[in-house]
Amino acid sequence: MLQDILGEYTIYLAQSVDGFIADLNDNTPWSAKEWELFASYVQAYKNLVIGRKTYEIMLKGGEFKVVKPKQIFVLSRKESLPKAQDDIPIIIVNKITDLPKEKHFLIAGGKQTVETFLQASLVDSIVLDIEFLFLQNGLRINWPKQLLNTLKPCGQTPYFPYGVQIKFCR
Repeated sequence: MLQDILGEYTIYLAQSVDGFIADLNDNTPWSAKEWELFASYVQAYKNLVIGRKTYEIMLKGGEFKVVKPKQIFVLSRKESLPKAQDDIPIIIVNKITDLPKEKHFLIAGGKQTVETFLQASLVDSIVLDIEFLFLQNGLRINWPKQLLNTLKPCGQTPYFPYGVQIKFCR
């Protein structure tokens, strides 16, 4: 478990060395170690925020049983979604302004959800796991240039031979 939470709105992403967060079929072939690191962040934060597509992919893959979020906010225009597990509250929100005024949201995908938070300038920290593999094609995040002026590297943790985790903070 993490000793402290990085920020109120933290993006957590894994990407390949060549900058892709998933392949063209939405596959994320990350190492077991990366999923372990992700789970530790999910469990440290009360609120996990993901998009509908990411929710459906994680639900189908059984990932909620592994990462064990306390509460999931799903950005979706749909009014209902299948439950992840009986003990995990699922709250559907139509837009990020519908999120409660609580603190400590972990934003974990997908591309559209992450970019929405970035464009709204709500992000105060990023945890980026760079896996040592090449996808060669797929989905990339469009990082706003102004982000480079506000977030600076504040930590790194190698997890050899699979990758490195880099943290960016205000």
